[in-house]
Amino acid sequence: MNEQFEINEVDPKYSIDKLIPESDTAKKLFTKVWLIFEERSRFWKPRIDVGKKCMNFKRRDVFTSAQRKTYRKNKKIPIETQEMKTALNTLSDLVKKGVRSTTIKYEDNDPGQNVPTPEVVNVVLTDMEKNRLKMELVENSVREDALDTGFPNWAWINECYEIDGITLKLEAEHPLWDSMLPQPYFKKKDGSDIVDVMRLSFVRKCDLKEAYPERYKDYEKFNPQKEYDPGNMAQTNHEPVSKNAYDRASLIYNAICSRAATHSHDGYILLVEWFHQVKKERELYIREDPFDIVEIPKYWDEERKNRWVKAHPEYNLTKHDNVKTQWLTSVTDDGFVWENDELWYQENGSLPGRCYIPDNQDQIPTGAGEDMLPYVLSVCACNTEGLHQVRTGTGSVTHVTGGSFKYPDQVRNELTSDNGVVVHKTDVIKKLGGIKNAVTTEKRTPN
Repeated sequence: MNEQFEINEVDPKYSIDKLIPESDTAKKLFTKVWLIFEERSRFWKPRIDVGKKCMNFKRRDVFTSAQRKTYRKNKKIPIETQEMKTALNTLSDLVKKGVRSTTIKYEDNDPGQNVPTPEVVNVVLTDMEKNRLKMELVENSVREDALDTGFPNWAWINECYEIDGITLKLEAEHPLWDSMLPQPYFKKKDGSDIVDVMRLSFVRKCDLKEAYPERYKDYEKFNPQKEYDPGNMAQTNHEPVSKNAYDRASLIYNAICSRAATHSHDGYILLVEWFHQVKKERELYIREDPFDIVEIPKYWDEERKNRWVKAHPEYNLTKHDNVKTQWLTSVTDDGFVWENDELWYQENGSLPGRCYIPDNQDQIPTGAGEDMLPYVLSVCACNTEGLHQVRTGTGSVTHVTGGSFKYPDQVRNELTSDNGVVVHKTDVIKKLGGIKNAVTTEKRTPN
């Protein structure tokens, strides 16, 4: 990456309050995020291609359009079975039963009733205020999609506020499997060392207005026709988008494959949220024995902070130091920077969620779905041929003389009909030993 884009997002000049949309500072910040997105898309695309193929097979979309065309040209009906769905769902249930449960740590040490599994979501949320996250559906979805695609799948915790704008709630979700691009080359097989991830989503302008009401005022003044990209970075793609669900689910996949801006996509804009670590000076509360470090969330008011300090006198040391801080930088593909600030969740620089990777081969994520691809393809091919044998296995062809044998390569097609006719030259009568042998019937023997 060019040195001019090696910028420090913590630098006050990149503060979102001071960031003028069309300034060189904003362009540099946007360009850095976009270049990282393009680089990460190139890295993960081969694995996403495999995952998409697995999802297609599970959806009974096994043959390619060219294969289907060839089958139909030969008067064969392509049979695409759902072999993967039952097998992988059964495997998911077995994995669930074989995993021990753990607890989530709450501020008041009161664990919830729904306890997630450590392989799926091993987050420690110190400010949950007795919220009960309904994790079962989320973790089931994460586990099934991970087994299907072999791609890291995430259980993610989002913060949201009630209508009063003050009461904090936490919600668990499973983002679309191909919408999360984690850092490459993580070392731990369960992905627990991943501290950098990009989340992709297609949003409408009204969604952005609701999520960033203050920043949206600057966006209205910003000319979205201006595109910032080293070498014309944000290339506009105005291809029409189909209304069916399959194409809507493919929008993110297409954005990753093209690695180009795709705004004006049927009114939707690509939002790239980059969750990453930075070093920032923070106030820490330290307990010596056993050793532990706590940082008070920045959204706590002074009264709540004092109440916590009074309730935990063992954290009697404070220190201001540059420590790992989880950061969020958000941009849209029209060249606008929406957010560049400390993330709401801080737990030693970790992310508010965990990924589940069913298996790794040579540090490359993989899953059971990929292993089943050749088997499913062979089953569908056998079923297609089997049905064709049933439909055409009793066909026959009648050989008669007279005229000419114009299309000798069509004999096999005649054999697939109920009763085909092949016309030979008249001199064949002599070779056949007379008129009594001029007309013959050949039965087709199924293979």
